[in-house]
Amino acid sequence: MHKVLNFPTLAVLIYLLGTGLPAFGLNLPVSAETDRLLLAAEESLKSNNHRDAREFLSKAQALSSDLPKQFYFLYGTVLFHLDEHDAASTNLVKFIENAERGSTQYNEALGFITAIQKRGGGRENKPATKRNPETSLQPTSILDSSEKQYVKGITQLYLAESESKALLKHINDMLSSYALKPAAKIIKQGQRPLVRYRLSHDGAGNILTSSQKITPYNKTNTRSTVSTSKLNVFGVDPFVTYRCSTGTNSCWLRSPTTGSQWLEISQNEEAAAEIARASTALIKLLQKEAR
Repeated sequence: MHKVLNFPTLAVLIYLLGTGLPAFGLNLPVSAETDRLLLAAEESLKSNNHRDAREFLSKAQALSSDLPKQFYFLYGTVLFHLDEHDAASTNLVKFIENAERGSTQYNEALGFITAIQKRGGGRENKPATKRNPETSLQPTSILDSSEKQYVKGITQLYLAESESKALLKHINDMLSSYALKPAAKIIKQGQRPLVRYRLSHDGAGNILTSSQKITPYNKTNTRSTVSTSKLNVFGVDPFVTYRCSTGTNSCWLRSPTTGSQWLEISQNEEAAAEIARASTALIKLLQKEAR
């Protein structure tokens, strides 16, 4: 049973998490869920909602490493409209390599690449200057109006002195409330350790992740080790994705820098979505503060 949330967290979940979330608990096969997310992204594109489309595609990317060619067309189109021309070109070229020559989407993809070249974008038109990862920022590191309202609401609820501190408190409350629980009351030899997470930032563009690994030996004795890792926000795609698994009975949030597993909580897709949303907003804020 999950720990009861304190008032600010509960209020945030009611008012900020309660709308706009996908249907959960359907247990669709990975391939079907990927197709569902691509369809949702396509619908968002039709309504010119490019940021929602990107979020659907990011979730599809987190689900599967074997993505259909349609993914690359949609992702390239979204990135084109978000003015991320290098990444758009990469995805569109990957689509074109596998698309039917002369098809409607094939021609559309070629049109996007031509438009990118005319705007001076794309890898082949850029001067060979070195990028400094310490100062480079993604164009997506801008809070849109809905994200600004979201951050404002969290800051007011937590009565924090800054937006980044409010987001950190919210994320850490969620990580604590949905921390992994022992799989069984009886301790078995070789039982995998539980890990507790806590985030902070150092004021220099780094998110620090403190991981406390708790290894049970018997009913009363455990071994605890703490490690800290650093995630630099400069130049990274701020969108944090997640994946939940019934096999592990947990949800993993993926590192925005490597795509590898970053934070693990008990299986609760709504909670994972909220932590991902708050983490994305936090990264964008830290990127903005470092400008």
